[in-house]
Amino acid sequence: MFRACKKLKSIDIPDGVVHLGAGLFTDCIQLSSVKLPRGTKVLSETLFQGCVNLTNVVLADTLTTLNGFRDCRSLKSLAIPNSVTSIGELAMSGCVSITELELPNAVVEIGDHAFSGMTNLTRITLGGSLKRVGNAAFLSCSKLPEVGIPEGVETVGNNAFEFCSSLTNVVIPHSVTSLGFNAFHGCVSLASATLGRGLRAIEIATFRDCLNLASITIP
Repeated sequence: MFRACKKLKSIDIPDGVVHLGAGLFTDCIQLSSVKLPRGTKVLSETLFQGCVNLTNVVLADTLTTLNGFRDCRSLKSLAIPNSVTSIGELAMSGCVSITELELPNAVVEIGDHAFSGMTNLTRITLGGSLKRVGNAAFLSCSKLPEVGIPEGVETVGNNAFEFCSSLTNVVIPHSVTSLGFNAFHGCVSLASATLGRGLRAIEIATFRDCLNLASITIP
């Protein structure tokens, strides 16, 4: 409906609107501010995709699935409400201005490519309910120096932390049963890795091209 409305600068959607369709505001390149209505639970995958000047977002405290901010290059921060339980596929991929992010304790799943290409991300806090880190979830987060994977995570997907070139060490909790293909490929600063006793499968090339990896602890 509003796709590529190039002069649209702000949106204040009234409470009572519960569904916002796919691509509704895609490529609204002058959009800078949006407030989502209370009652909204799920954001579509491409809702604000390509809104390159979006800087101010207020999310509803009823939201359960975060999605739709791919390539919002000017967005510097996002307060994710405690109601969110799932981070969708490509949710914030390419949000290159965000440096810090905190996920609520209720988040169970981080979808594929959810935070890929966030090249200035330096800190992320993962919640204690997390079970799955999706494929390429943090691909090319090249300034991320550390990530605390909480106990309770069961799966770290393919390419999950591939090319996280500032990552220096990683501790895999005992709850993790599988590490995906290329999970830490190209983490050239990675010096140590501690693996949990729950691991049943380590896929091919998990630590490929980790040129400074000097220590792996296997229980």
